[in-house]
Amino acid sequence: SKEIKTVQELSPSIILSNFSNVYKLDSISVDNENIYIFDFNGTMVKSSNKGLKWESKNLMAGFTADSRSCVFFDSKDVKRLWKIIFSKEQNTVFFSMDEGFSWTEFDKINGDLLEVRGITTNDKSGISYLYGFGGIYKKDKTQKIWQPIKNNLKNLDISTCVFDNAEAQNLYLGTSDGIYKCMENKYEWSEKSKGLKCKNILSIAVNSKEKNILFAGSGRGLYKSTDGAENWAIVDDKSFSEEYVRKVCIDNSDPAFIVAGTSNGIFISSDSGGAWNSCGKPVNCLDLRLITLNSKKIVYLLNPLNMVYKYE
Repeated sequence: SKEIKTVQELSPSIILSNFSNVYKLDSISVDNENIYIFDFNGTMVKSSNKGLKWESKNLMAGFTADSRSCVFFDSKDVKRLWKIIFSKEQNTVFFSMDEGFSWTEFDKINGDLLEVRGITTNDKSGISYLYGFGGIYKKDKTQKIWQPIKNNLKNLDISTCVFDNAEAQNLYLGTSDGIYKCMENKYEWSEKSKGLKCKNILSIAVNSKEKNILFAGSGRGLYKSTDGAENWAIVDDKSFSEEYVRKVCIDNSDPAFIVAGTSNGIFISSDSGGAWNSCGKPVNCLDLRLITLNSKKIVYLLNPLNMVYKYE
């Protein structure tokens, strides 16, 4: 696993600032070669050389000016780009496999989804899941419309949705009032919040090699489960045990390497959450949920002032 550097060595470098074509940064996705950033106006900014040079593309071309949209990559496949168009008539989902040069309509949303926070796809089953404020919806190749899946789901304010591991048999939801779990294709949700002192869940990450190990970031501290979310225990680190933990990321190739974005800064563990090192608190970074990690253990971070930080 990667050796943790000192706090001084991990201080961030700014790789994008005051980009003229960007309105307000909304989300970020990375692979090993590219960095993709989206704003609230449907603009995508891309760098293929670790942030040294950037290019932008308008992803709203061809759509009416009064349409509200959100754009982001699939959380399981950075090559699959999603766009949701909100209009008075109907909310519609589109996808692109060529970075937004061409779009295919992926049908309408059947329900009152007020805000989309993410889409993830199970490549084994071919089922896609769209979630946010208003619930979670699914669609497979046989369906003609996105359908809500609400059985026993008591809270429809969903911040995150993840599969367990490569088997992708279980779904976990983080909501503003607890964690829910179900098996794919059964969709009978069960609340799994035992041990959570704070049930406002902002982020969930699953160990890619041991599916029963999960971390959950909450409105007050970071929690860990070692039994598939049946029981949760607070990660007892005084630096952030009482803080908002807005984002937690686990390295798929080395799941002992974990990054937590908190209201007290960024923290990294190289031993599955046993010990944590502070990377400091970036200037003016108010929303640390906009963090991502690539397989080279490079951490990228957005802030509301259109700055992009890199920890390498």
